[in-house]
Amino acid sequence: MKRKKLTTALTAEHFMEQAKARSSNDLQGKIADYTQAIQLEPRWYRAYIARGRAFYQIGDFDKAIADFSQAISIRPDAAGGFISRGAAWHMKEKYEDAIVDFTLALSIERDSAGAYYNRGLAKSKIGDLGGAIADLDESIRLNPNSPESYAERGRVYQKQENWNSAIADYTHSLSLNPASKVVYGNRGYVYIIVGNLDAALADLNEALRIDPNYTFAMGYRADTKAAMGDLAGAYQDYERLLQLNPDELEAYGKRGYFRYQNNDFEGAIADFTEEVRLISNHPVPAFVYYRRGSAYLATERYEFAIADYERALKEDTSGHFIGDTHFYLGKAWTMQGDLIKAIEHFTEAIQSDSKKLASYVERATVYHGLRQFENAVSDYTTAIGLNAEDPCLYNNRAEAYFVQGHHTSALADFREALRLSPDLVIAKAGLAVTLHKSGELTEAQTLWRQLMETDAQYRDVAWVKTHLKWADQLADEAQKLLDSLRPST
Repeated sequence: MKRKKLTTALTAEHFMEQAKARSSNDLQGKIADYTQAIQLEPRWYRAYIARGRAFYQIGDFDKAIADFSQAISIRPDAAGGFISRGAAWHMKEKYEDAIVDFTLALSIERDSAGAYYNRGLAKSKIGDLGGAIADLDESIRLNPNSPESYAERGRVYQKQENWNSAIADYTHSLSLNPASKVVYGNRGYVYIIVGNLDAALADLNEALRIDPNYTFAMGYRADTKAAMGDLAGAYQDYERLLQLNPDELEAYGKRGYFRYQNNDFEGAIADFTEEVRLISNHPVPAFVYYRRGSAYLATERYEFAIADYERALKEDTSGHFIGDTHFYLGKAWTMQGDLIKAIEHFTEAIQSDSKKLASYVERATVYHGLRQFENAVSDYTTAIGLNAEDPCLYNNRAEAYFVQGHHTSALADFREALRLSPDLVIAKAGLAVTLHKSGELTEAQTLWRQLMETDAQYRDVAWVKTHLKWADQLADEAQKLLDSLRPST
């Protein structure tokens, strides 16, 4: 009987050795060998651990956990089974279960650097950053030459926004393993955060030297180049990133924004549309629709712009884009000719941000077009209160005053516009007409002669009305002024 047991053990050992001799890529072959060994020796701890690790490597974590659990039942006093099962729980995102197993491993083997390291990883995942650092400190104390422990502690410091400590740990990790593209990439990212773009670019370049297809580093290098003013280099990186990963969501948004900033609105629309497609199974963030709406607005496709801005309002649960979205909806509806809707949206924009100058100016312009001059004057007055150095605001209010018959106020505003900008031709023309209306014929005629000397088309009131976009009242008075300059017969 003893001979038979020895023969069986040798046969099981044979399968274990056979598995060991296989290529590291032949995991299914190894699993088959380990299974044969287990069938011959059902209580062999080492065989269950070996097969569990093979299952772990192929991503079958449930079977790995089953094998590690069996190994633990055979040898509950061995830390290795708990560490291996904890790692599998971690891969299944069962971090609490992983922490339990790593803690049990440490109760057996108090000086296990691996158990502290892995428990630190799991604690980081559940947000226990202080506990994670404590475990990683202990892992480093037990194994001070582990680049992984420094790198992981650096990640935890990064989560805590302890940027200097993160950089220090990444730097130490790289001194132990200078070939880690991930650590170069992470340190480069932190350098971006702290504003050291030169150091960031150097790290991201090194990460890409190690692995030219490392998309994480490529994306952030593109951002860094853009921030440093190397727009051509940034664009090349975005292009390369999308060649490597056509489903890289952020890259479409960033390249689209880059294209928008460089007036390639069609390219921007294409990128933003692809961004929408890639996240269509989830709520699309408001800013995605907002950016594409702005690109459509720039290409004068107002219906598409309005549709996207409306979607942005619907998705903007945070309210971050509400004011700007209403503002651009107002502009789009203005261009579509629906001035009532334009006013509604400019009013919403003002309610969202009462200090935004452009909203008052645009609404005043629409009121002007609707001949609601009192409202226009009110908005121009508010706008002047926000920016008293803009000559065009005084000119526009002066025109509204003139149409209302408030010629004294119009004179004051036209003069102020010219004080701020002596070469503002539209204000000079308005002042001349208002002076004529007020009976100041000599000064009015002098100003209009100057205009005709500068541009002979000021002899044609129809041209003046169209060119200056004047109301009838201003054009009619200009005709009277022009008639006064002609010799009587």
